[in-house]
Amino acid sequence: MNTSSTSSANRKYVVFFTCVIAIVAAHLAYFINGQMSLIQIGDNLDAALPGLVSLVRSKSFFSFSNTAFLEGYNSQIHRIVLLCPWDITVVIFKLIPNVWLAYLINVITINTISFAGLFLLNRLLFKKLPWYINLFISFSFMLLPKYYLFGGAVYSSLPFLLFLWLKAVDEPKLKNYVLLFLAPCLSGFAIGGFAVWLFVLSLGVLLFIYKSDRKKPIIISTGILLIGLIISDLNLVLLLFSHIKFHRELRIFSNGYNLSFIKIWQSFLNENYNEQTSSHLAILMSSLCVLAYFIYNRVAKKSESNKGQKKQLTSIVFINVVAWIVLVPIIYTVYINTPLIQTILPITKQFDIGRVSSLNPSLYFILLGFVCNYLYETNNSFITKLAVYVILLCNFVHIVRGNDNLKENIKVAIKKNYNSYYYTSLVPFNVFYDRALFSELKKKHFPTNNELSHIKVMSYGIHPGVLSMHGFNTIDFYCNAYPLEYNYRFQEYLNIKDSTKGLWPYAVSAKEWGNRLYFVDAALDKNWQYKDKIFDTKNSYVANPNFNWGMLASDSVKYVISVLPIQENEHLKISDTIHGNRAYKELFIYMLK
Repeated sequence: MNTSSTSSANRKYVVFFTCVIAIVAAHLAYFINGQMSLIQIGDNLDAALPGLVSLVRSKSFFSFSNTAFLEGYNSQIHRIVLLCPWDITVVIFKLIPNVWLAYLINVITINTISFAGLFLLNRLLFKKLPWYINLFISFSFMLLPKYYLFGGAVYSSLPFLLFLWLKAVDEPKLKNYVLLFLAPCLSGFAIGGFAVWLFVLSLGVLLFIYKSDRKKPIIISTGILLIGLIISDLNLVLLLFSHIKFHRELRIFSNGYNLSFIKIWQSFLNENYNEQTSSHLAILMSSLCVLAYFIYNRVAKKSESNKGQKKQLTSIVFINVVAWIVLVPIIYTVYINTPLIQTILPITKQFDIGRVSSLNPSLYFILLGFVCNYLYETNNSFITKLAVYVILLCNFVHIVRGNDNLKENIKVAIKKNYNSYYYTSLVPFNVFYDRALFSELKKKHFPTNNELSHIKVMSYGIHPGVLSMHGFNTIDFYCNAYPLEYNYRFQEYLNIKDSTKGLWPYAVSAKEWGNRLYFVDAALDKNWQYKDKIFDTKNSYVANPNFNWGMLASDSVKYVISVLPIQENEHLKISDTIHGNRAYKELFIYMLK
């Protein structure tokens, strides 16, 4: 007995330290590279991070009002960072003033939650699955490429939430209820939490129907989790009931843009779309074939001999996961093609309903656990084990190949060739924000914090998020929710016509999508991949954008900060040039009068 207990304790230590080593190894390149670590620009460094830092520095940090949209970017609360003070990501950035350190700790936190969550969920559901197989599946899941601030945490945290919820249903104790209530706030949700709400509700309904002996714990646990989810996304919930007319990204409603069932599956299966997929089509289909046999063997065949018996928790979870993957695209397609439903449920238009597909990676990995567990349960032969190892290895290789952030950070940690990444979509953190260069700019032209926060500036050829990160009051920004009137005003700044005919691509996007309000004219649009990169100085030229300079000056915009020289005019005069030694070779400072 003592020998057995000692062996079990030793195994727990082995599992724990193996997990710790795996997590440290996955982030080793970040530790080596430090602030020169390569980070994705699009929807991340250019938007979510500046907005998040702006929020935690704001006096409105503890406010849940979505009506306090002021003029400056730094005074706004944005949809992309509508987080409440109890969210772990916000807490990290609030407590740690060093932005890079806060970002790194947040990355490790989100990855640890995803790793531990799937490991614990698999251990709860699959008693026959060897711990090392479970660990490998969980490690692969952790390595999936994701936006750590912009929504990747949604699918990363689902297994963790699901584990605590099922644990509370199975063991209705106060400790489990408290952990369940706190779970959403420890999950780093940024957007798309409503997909988790729907998934939990659908699973709760199934459990309520098929596990009649657990109805009370199911109701209590589901209620506690939903309250926690609502609190963690409270600003997002309040936005539903706001009476302000916002300009949002209406990805599925603009210009009759239609997504079909096939297109949704293509986005899930496309190996190049790494945020929504986790393996090659062949691997996924082979897994689904095994699952088809699993369904037949577990549900159809056994139903005859087990009539009247309650369905097991594992089978119910499996049914819900498969139903979610199959039915959500169908419901999605029916919804966007049925005007009557949209009229009856207009509130859904507040969001991009496609966010529900953000759960697909976690659902796929839960299915992968089902496959491996079933194979070990039914046939523990060498061939079966080999098949499991091949599936897991192929899956792991594909994930590593698709995770450019992981690969490139390992490469640059070895080669130290940081400058070769200055003008790519993965840029060194410290290069993108270039603290030394912008500190010099602030020292020369904005000597006090009061001037920095009140003097309006605009950017040209540079992401406004860079200026926002340093505290500048920018009138241009990347934001998905802001007063609709401001979009019309910005179109006037750009001299955009009412019709989109003949407009350059960015101008069309500004009118119809509107999340990026950048000062981009036709020439800059051709020379700058503004969605993903820093402007490459080798393409430098004297710009002459046809903006409404008079209106900008009358709206109290004082400075134009540009990486390109701009042709002067009656309203625009050069004030200073600041030289840099990294990606931003020169900053041209113009005054508006």
